[in-house]
Amino acid sequence: MKRWYKILLICLVMMGTVILGGCAKQAQLTSEMTVKEDRSGNRTIQIVLDKDLVRKGNDDPQDTLEQFMDQYCPKELKWRVKQQKEEYNLTLTLEFDTLEEYVEKAESLVGKQKIVYEDMSEGLRVGFSLKENVTAEDFLDWMKEALVKEKYIKKSDKEELFQLEKTYFIYDGKRQTFYDGKIQYETQKDYDVEEILILTQPALEQQWERVLYLFFPSELMEKNEAQIQKFLQSRISDGTDMEWVSQTCVRLTFSADSSDAMSENMCLLFGQSTCKIEENLEQNDVFSFEYQYEEYINTKDFAPKTGMIPVYYYVKNSEDGKLTYLSEKQNHNDELVVPELNNQTIQEEIKHTLESNEYHMVIGESIGETTVSYDMGCSYGVKSIDVSSIIRDSTSVSRSITVAYDRVPLESHKQGIQQDFETKTEQYGYTEILEKDGEYCVQVNQEGNWEELSDLFTTVFNGKDSASYKKDKTTLLTPSSNGYMEEKLDFSSFVPEGEEPQITYQIQFETGDVILKDTLDSTAQHQGKEETIKSNRYSATVNGTVFHITFTTQIKNLISMPLIALFVFIAAAGVIWYLHGERWKRIMENIRPVGQKWIQNMGTWWSAHGISFEKWCTLMKQKWNTLIHKIKNKIHRNDPD
Repeated sequence: MKRWYKILLICLVMMGTVILGGCAKQAQLTSEMTVKEDRSGNRTIQIVLDKDLVRKGNDDPQDTLEQFMDQYCPKELKWRVKQQKEEYNLTLTLEFDTLEEYVEKAESLVGKQKIVYEDMSEGLRVGFSLKENVTAEDFLDWMKEALVKEKYIKKSDKEELFQLEKTYFIYDGKRQTFYDGKIQYETQKDYDVEEILILTQPALEQQWERVLYLFFPSELMEKNEAQIQKFLQSRISDGTDMEWVSQTCVRLTFSADSSDAMSENMCLLFGQSTCKIEENLEQNDVFSFEYQYEEYINTKDFAPKTGMIPVYYYVKNSEDGKLTYLSEKQNHNDELVVPELNNQTIQEEIKHTLESNEYHMVIGESIGETTVSYDMGCSYGVKSIDVSSIIRDSTSVSRSITVAYDRVPLESHKQGIQQDFETKTEQYGYTEILEKDGEYCVQVNQEGNWEELSDLFTTVFNGKDSASYKKDKTTLLTPSSNGYMEEKLDFSSFVPEGEEPQITYQIQFETGDVILKDTLDSTAQHQGKEETIKSNRYSATVNGTVFHITFTTQIKNLISMPLIALFVFIAAAGVIWYLHGERWKRIMENIRPVGQKWIQNMGTWWSAHGISFEKWCTLMKQKWNTLIHKIKNKIHRNDPD
C-alpha cells in the first residue's frame, strides 16, 4: 500500500508542477475604455507577463520584449513596458478623437462588423450606443501569432495564453464593469433651450421681418457647440442670417415676402408641418381692411427634456397696418415685459429693440405648444372730395363725385374698393378708377333727376342728399331769368373718423358757364365752427363734412335776345332806306292826305262827343308840319346829289 501511496504522491506532485507551471506562464489581462464628453478618449489593455515567457537563452527579457513590440505591435496601438520583480507590465493604448475613429482602428485589429457604434445625438439630445462582440483578448490576436512565430509558445498553447480579468468603461465620470469582457453601453442626455424670444413684424404685401433669440444651456454648448450649430444650420433656409451674439445665444433673422413664406421658415425651424401662419383678410368698408393672424407654435424639438420652455412673443405694427387685437387667451398686458437674461449686454440690446420699435407682447410664459392670434388693421384716409354738377334743367342733372385717397391702396385692396363702389352704383350710375401722378381716385358718375341723385348718394356715401332747383319762365322778350338752387350733402358717415378732407364743389350749366367753384376747408370742424362763403351770387356753408350750398343767379335767355336784336336791326334799316331822297317826297304825298283826313275824322269824332279840340288839333297839325319840315331839310343837307 505504501508503494501505491508513493506512486500517487509522485503523480500529484508532477501534475501540480505542470499546473502551477502553466499558471505561471499565463498572461493576465485588464481592459479599460475611457470616453470624454466630446467622444474622444482611449482604450488601454494591461498585460502582466511572466519574465520566463519572453526569455530566450541568456538574453535580457526586457530587451527581448521591447524588440518584440517594436517589430510586431500594430500602428494603431501605443505600448509601454514596466519591469517588476518576476514579471513585466505591458500597457497597450488605442487613442481616438471620435468614437468613429475608435471603431475604425479597433476593427482593423479584431475584424469588420465586430463593433457597432450609433450616434444618437440630435438637436438638444446627446447620446450614443456602443456594442462590442469581442473582448480585450481579441485585440491581441496579432501577439499570439507573433509569440508562436518567434517560438515563445507552442501553437497549441496560444488560446490559453491570456486570462481576462475585468473590462471597465468610463463615461461622464461614471465607471461600469463588464465581467464578460464585452462592452455594451448606451447613454442619452436631453437639454432644453432656456428661453426663446420671437420678434415679429407682419407686412401687408411687403417683406415680413422676424428675429428669434435662442438661449442654450452653457453645459450643452461647452460640450456640443459644433452639434448645435450644425443642428440650427440644417433648420434654416438660405438667406436667413444666423449670428452667435454670445457662446450660448444665437440670433436668427428671417425675411420673407409673404406670410406663407414665413410659415415655411417656421415649419423648417420648429420641425412641425402644422407650424403655419394663417392670414385672413376682411374688408370693413372702402377705407378699412382687417387682417387676422393665427400662428401655431410647437417647441418640442427645443425642449426634449421637459417639453415646456419659456417663450416670449412680441409683435409690432407694420408699415401699412396697425395692431387692433391681441388674443385674450394669451398672457399679455399693456406694459412691455423684458425677460431676465444672464447676459446683461444682450438684455439691454433686446430691451432697446423692443422699446424703440414699439413692440407689443403677445405671450410670455412656458409653453409646449400654443396658438398665437392677433389682428392687424389697414386704414386709408380721404385727401379730398370733388363734387361737379351740370344742370340741364330742373329735372335733368349730371353729377360726378371724385374721392381722392390719401395714398395709393395696396394691390389686394384696390379690387375690393372698386368692387364695393361698382356694386353700389350699378343701378343709377357707374364707377371709374383714376390713378395718375401717384394719386388714387374713385369717381362716381350719374345722370338723372334730383331724386335719383339723392338715392345714389345715400347708397354710396351713406349720407343724406337734399336738393332742389328751379328757374323763372322766359318769354321771347325776356332777356334773362333767375335760377334758384339749394343742396345739402352730408359726407360725415362716409369719411373715416378723424379725417378732414377738402371739399370742392362746382356747378355749371350745360353751356359751360361756371356758377360756383370753391374749396371748403373741413378744418372748420376741428375748430368747432362753421365756415361760410358769401357773394352776391351764392352762399356756401361747410360744417366738417356737411356741405350746404344755395345760390341765385341770372341766366341769359339764349333764345329771345338774338331774335329781338335781329328784329330791331331790320326795322331800322328799312326806315333809313325808305326815308332817303325822292322816296321821301312820294311818301309824304301819300302820308299828308291820310294825316289830314285822320285829323278831320278825329275832329268829327270829338265834335260828336261834345268836346272841342279844334285848337288842339290845329296846334298838333302845326307841330307835325314843323317836324316833317325839319326831317326833310336834314335829309336834303346830307344828300350829296
